[in-house]
Amino acid sequence: MAFRLTRSETVGAAIQRVLGEELTSARASLREAADAPAASPGHDAGIHEARKSIKKLRAMMRLLEPRFEQLARDERAVLGEAGRSLSGARDAAAVVEILDVLAGQTTSRTALRSLTALRRRIVVRQAELIDVEPALKTLAEVSARLSEWPSLPDSFWGIGDGLQATYRRGRKALAAVAANPAAETFHALRKRVKEHWYQVRLLEGAWTEAEPREKELRELQECLGHEHDLTVLEQSATLVPTLQAVVARARREYRSEAVAIAVVLFAEKSRAHTERVQGHWQEWREHRPMSGRHVADKAPANAQTRHRRQVA
Repeated sequence: MAFRLTRSETVGAAIQRVLGEELTSARASLREAADAPAASPGHDAGIHEARKSIKKLRAMMRLLEPRFEQLARDERAVLGEAGRSLSGARDAAAVVEILDVLAGQTTSRTALRSLTALRRRIVVRQAELIDVEPALKTLAEVSARLSEWPSLPDSFWGIGDGLQATYRRGRKALAAVAANPAAETFHALRKRVKEHWYQVRLLEGAWTEAEPREKELRELQECLGHEHDLTVLEQSATLVPTLQAVVARARREYRSEAVAIAVVLFAEKSRAHTERVQGHWQEWREHRPMSGRHVADKAPANAQTRHRRQVA
């Protein structure tokens, strides 16, 4: 099934299903990478798909942290180590991709010749086979531990606090960019946006019936991804002045577009945003058969009390 919750499942069952599917997908992708020659399309694609699944899993751990606390934090850290063990191949592929993007944007023949020559050198250096066995072992261990976790309640607030915390981190990361627009703050914003994006995709059914937020987040993630790839490019190769100018101009454009989109997407206060998501969720879930029982989908008493105090 897809990376999303469905009306026909309880929240706990849906989360367990998606976690299991992404773990299975990551392990299958890594086995495909291991069976392919170094730097071949199959090897690179397998690593890329595995890293995407691991990032989805980490975003889900963020979602579950308010309820499972240290259990979720520990697994997020372990998954992060597994992802970093695979990052070398992905960084090399990202450099090639951003060089192709820059080549498609430039009108300077001199810059195009420099980009083509640099791409040729990067591709030659890219021939590296990543050892995926440690990551495979880690993912199997994570899968075994997650199978013993208790289930979530069938309520929005089984995941609502996690959604709110992730959105709040996105707002803080955007504020940090405004205060200090540096590579580090944009990279931090990229990570927070990716977490929020994956969580929105989990609730895609509720969102798409209300507003197309996932599309804007995808565009924002693409801008921030290209901006980060420019930094990886600079770290991977010494650029001639012509290419330095091309990179600087592209970075200004990506950053400007990213901030413009992020300011809109993170304009709400965290609590107001979460309550709006809850409204989408409740309207969407009204169509779900109740299986003979009523499930109260409301905020916990302490959350309601806090909200009443804020309103007062």
